[in-house]
Amino acid sequence: RPRPRRAQRRTVSPDMDAPPRPPRHPVTAARLTLAHASGLSASVVGAFACDPADATRAYYVAGGNVVSAPLREVGQQGFLRGHDADVTCMCVSPNGRFMATGQAGVNADVRVWDLSSGKCVHVLSEHDQGVARVAFSPDERLLVSVGVPADGKLFVWDVETGAIVANGPCEPNDTKAIEFSPVVVQGVFYTFAAAGSDVVIFGIDAASGVLGGQKCGVGHTKRHYCSAVFSSDGESLYCGSTSGDVASFGVSGCVLRALAPVCGGGALVLVNDPSEQNRFLVGGGDGTVSVYNPKRPPTVLDALDHVWKLKGSVTSISFVDGDGGKCDASGAQIVDKFVACTAEGGKYLC
Repeated sequence: RPRPRRAQRRTVSPDMDAPPRPPRHPVTAARLTLAHASGLSASVVGAFACDPADATRAYYVAGGNVVSAPLREVGQQGFLRGHDADVTCMCVSPNGRFMATGQAGVNADVRVWDLSSGKCVHVLSEHDQGVARVAFSPDERLLVSVGVPADGKLFVWDVETGAIVANGPCEPNDTKAIEFSPVVVQGVFYTFAAAGSDVVIFGIDAASGVLGGQKCGVGHTKRHYCSAVFSSDGESLYCGSTSGDVASFGVSGCVLRALAPVCGGGALVLVNDPSEQNRFLVGGGDGTVSVYNPKRPPTVLDALDHVWKLKGSVTSISFVDGDGGKCDASGAQIVDKFVACTAEGGKYLC
């Protein structure tokens, strides 16, 4: 049989005309500047906060950055940058002077920012696997940070110096909420609570660094708590649970007093309502924003009595202060507006 003929290779002679090759240039890296960020890390609880000192400005988490943006109009944004992983928690101090942020990953730094200058004043590098929550004391002197379960650490920091005031194991290990009592005794004795699978109330002497905690008794009631807030007098602690109810604890005895059904899908956010003393707003996993009043006896219908219905789980509620609204008889401004954010990325001015 005749063999098949191979295709002949065509060779190009150097003398033949060929298109010229473009000259080779060294590759240089282009430096991009972040100019605008749209959206937020909506799944992070507490990822949005209005500035207590400036009613026109708000802060929110976007990946590994915190965005500073005008609240009511589209304008120039600012960015707090420095984390090398996603920001997992954020807290603005009561007077709007500082902000604290924590991140995920092995470089689990806590950063403290001066909001007047936008500069990072402290990098606190004691957590190893991730930061779960951060919280400021009411006088902005102390900062508490707790790690994720794999980290299991709790630190109390001096905000001015960045030094460790006290530290210990994080209890409960799966802490989802940290909250300071508004009452400070003699300027050095502070109380704060950690809530998760249990509720633990801590006391700390900031002068000596002595830290101690007591687990709250709940009897046969079993809940997993994900939010917490103290009453204005510091005598009661209210914790929202994944079951959608709010538990009331006595601080002096660390004992469960009552349970009140409020919403469905979990009481993810629990905040003081500044328009009325000892009245709270609850952001639910079912997209509702409800009112919780511990002075009124709870009923089964409370879970259906929501004030606003939003799209997606409510992950942040922040009141807008000083916006030129109504004033009371003493001339103090009535704060009756707030911004709620949901897990679907929506921002609502209510």
